[in-house]
Amino acid sequence: MAVIPLRLGEPPRQLFAMLQPAGGAAPRQHGVLLCNPFGQEAIRAHRLVRVLGDRLAAAGFAVMRFDYYGTGDSGGDDTEGRLPRWIDDIVAVDAVLRSRSGISRTTWIGIRLGASLAVAAAARARPHPERLILWDPITDGAAYLEELASAHASSIRAGSAGLATARRHSRYRTHPPGPDDEALGFPLGESLRADIRDISARSFAQCPSPMTVISSADASPCCRVPTQVERSARVHRIASELEWVAISQMRSAVVPSDALQAVNDALGAGP
Repeated sequence: MAVIPLRLGEPPRQLFAMLQPAGGAAPRQHGVLLCNPFGQEAIRAHRLVRVLGDRLAAAGFAVMRFDYYGTGDSGGDDTEGRLPRWIDDIVAVDAVLRSRSGISRTTWIGIRLGASLAVAAAARARPHPERLILWDPITDGAAYLEELASAHASSIRAGSAGLATARRHSRYRTHPPGPDDEALGFPLGESLRADIRDISARSFAQCPSPMTVISSADASPCCRVPTQVERSARVHRIASELEWVAISQMRSAVVPSDALQAVNDALGAGP
């Protein structure tokens, strides 16, 4: 299925995106925007996002995936990552998905930090997305920072090959941050830490779009579904246990079939 690479915006602040036009016998007037997680989690989820995009496009949805500013193949340096900018990126890419595909309805699918960003961006988007599908969203930013710090410390003690690989591919090699300013090979400066620390379940209760939460078994404290989210969202619990930042899992892909099925069910994309 054809994938169209796009450069959105003007240099040096361009975003890189990939548009998969709707396929299948009956294309739908509906698009799906995929929102990546952060750092090493985005690397682990890369195959998942690609498989999910292929399946949804084959089911008749126009699909857009992209890299936030300062990440992946988008413009900017790794140290420039901030949540407000990434929230704006989601809104901007959604507008491009709508205009390029000639559609008026979109669903956003976010993973971990990408899910939390999608919730914040939904309030700014005009029109709002029709639905959000949130896989293990970060609902407690302070707990997420603790999880990243613990995993990073473990990787240093273990002399992790995965961390070394991340550092070789990072764009901050000229001015590397100190050991307290990174997470598994990715910059995590104080400004970004402050942004993440502010994430709480309150923003989920204020989301203007209907939400479906996909919750993995044995979810870590930072992404457990609190009561206020349970009240405002459909929660689909899956059996797969996912250690998103486990050092032993760094090089493994994440493509659990029950999560893919949960997405299909939420979108009505099944056979």
